[in-house]
Amino acid sequence: MPFVLKNPEPGAWIETVGEASVDIRIAGWVDQTETDFIRSRSETIRLVKEVLEEKGFTLPAPVQRLYIEGGPLPGD
Repeated sequence: MPFVLKNPEPGAWIETVGEASVDIRIAGWVDQTETDFIRSRSETIRLVKEVLEEKGFTLPAPVQRLYIEGGPLPGD
């Protein structure tokens, strides 16, 4: 991204691994003479999401589990 400074070097790492998600942290210094922080953050999220989807990754749908009182427990 043209507005991200080369030095210090940008980075990305896995922040957490959950039951239905992997949270990735992406960091970089933004040249605010090129764009502002909010626009750069929004554009970065959009582009990363686009690339991940092109590579076959999908966003998980929210999962809700319902247990009916007196009913069988999962796995029973």
